[in-house]
Amino acid sequence: MIIKTKRIAISLACLLCMFLLVGAAKDEVASVSDEITTAEEMPAATDSAAAQDLPAAEMEENSAEEEELPPVQPEVPAEPAFLTVDGTPVEIHYTLHEGETTYVSVVDFVEAVAPEGTVTWTGNGVEVKTDKLTMTAVLGQKYVVANDRYLYVEDGVMLYEDATMLPAAVLAKAFDATLVWDVETATIDIFSGSGALESGETFYAEDAVYWLSHIINAESGNQPLAGKIAVGNVIMNRVESPLFPNTIYTVIFQRNQFSPASSGAIYRDANQESVIAAKLVLDGAEVLDNALYFNRVGMDCWASRNKTLVATIGAHAFYA
Repeated sequence: MIIKTKRIAISLACLLCMFLLVGAAKDEVASVSDEITTAEEMPAATDSAAAQDLPAAEMEENSAEEEELPPVQPEVPAEPAFLTVDGTPVEIHYTLHEGETTYVSVVDFVEAVAPEGTVTWTGNGVEVKTDKLTMTAVLGQKYVVANDRYLYVEDGVMLYEDATMLPAAVLAKAFDATLVWDVETATIDIFSGSGALESGETFYAEDAVYWLSHIINAESGNQPLAGKIAVGNVIMNRVESPLFPNTIYTVIFQRNQFSPASSGAIYRDANQESVIAAKLVLDGAEVLDNALYFNRVGMDCWASRNKTLVATIGAHAFYA
């Protein structure tokens, strides 16, 4: 009888263990199921750079295309300002001062200089349209596109409350207007021009864009936009200097100056941001107005020993 009781107890214990094991298995299955559901809901991860075997410049371009630019809110409160167009005072609600740059509301500016024009919110910026001008401005972006021209906005397109803000000088250039800042009266005087700047199709020389974008890409394709513009500035500063040849092509291919010209890297396709940087430089964008040399940061070279360091941008040191 005692033996039977022991057997019954053992059986009950085994049965209890089975229930516990089944319950644990169910929990594990549920946990795995949860993990599978989570993984399926997540977007597929992109291949690693090593797997894709992409050059650094191409890697940066791909990441730049995916990156969403955040809206830029200025820290300095906006204030009313006085604006005249061809001598007539007009109302403008917002003015911001970012360093030496005066920002104004795009809507106010367009209403003042081109009342027939439209300003449309695109979800991440605005599009301006008149019978002569098409311009897009994306919040946080360092440039605007006006009639296929690339105009540099050093501090980026800003948002103040519900108003998209751009430098008054950039807006004046887009509308082919002359801007005069009267310091004594704190008045922005705008004098009308043709109503729109020349289109990029006729303004940019094809060979200039080609060679400038290719040297920018070869030297700084994986650097930030400011670094790309700075390399373009070095090329253009040399074009303007009596110490160097006077065309973009001859500056780039001057003997023993730019290694991509001798190695053949100059002929690789330029990424999109390098082309944009070249057009920005050709349209007057200046990060460095006096640099004539550059090299990798920390590299011992002739310029580092004989010239003045004027800036370090990304991986490059620039000298004048």
